[in-house]
Order: sequence, then C-alpha cells, then structure tokens
Amino acid sequence: MGKETATPPRPASPLPSLVERRLLAHLASRGLLGPAGEAKALAVQKSDALALPDALVKANVVTREALLPALGEVLGVPEVDLTRTYGDPMILDAVPKDVAYKMEALPLYLIEKQLTVAVADPDNLAKLDEL
Repeated sequence: MGKETATPPRPASPLPSLVERRLLAHLASRGLLGPAGEAKALAVQKSDALALPDALVKANVVTREALLPALGEVLGVPEVDLTRTYGDPMILDAVPKDVAYKMEALPLYLIEKQLTVAVADPDNLAKLDEL
C-alpha cells in the first residue's frame, strides 16, 4: 500500500478570494449564513489555515450537506456525494493510486473515452492541469 501524504495547510489570506466571496454571498442569499457566522468561519479559516468550505463546517455555521450543493453551484460543477456514488471499480486504475492521493481525485466513470473524475478542489487549476 502506498504512503499517504497530507495536503499541506492552505496559506492564510487576509481577504477571501473571489470564489470564497461568491460562496459566502451564495450561502447568505439562501439564508444559510449570517454576518456572525461568516466572521466566525473566517476566523477559523485564518487560525487553522483551512480552505473556506472546511472552515465553515468546522465553525459549525454550515453543515456539509448544505455546503456541497452551494459549492457546486458557485463553481459551476456538479456535486458528488461519495457516500452515495460508487463509480465503476473497473476504472480505478485509470488514475494511478499515488497520483489519485496527491491530486485528491477519484475516477468515477469512463463513457465513450471520456473519464469523469471527482476531485476535492475543482477550483484548483494547477491540480486539474496536472491530472
């Protein structure tokens, strides 16, 4: 079995990125996040060097179940709940195990030579390009 490596912590940024601001606004427009919750999540993000979605959940201001659809809408990609989606086990080797761990990617389906892959951070273009 290959050695698993943890993803390094995200460097703390003094201001939310454009995608993070869009996510915060989207959650607020749906009544899922108020100013106090936003401030709490941003404080957790900074103190723990987390990505904003992780900070929102860790700060207990948004549930993961409410966050995933909102994140998918903001990023323009469909959400995938891996507790309910079982991709095709025959294509797991389409992405080598060490690459899958490094990229936080899981091959789901291969349909007409098009591979569908679930990734932890679809906003990370460097990882997507490498994959």
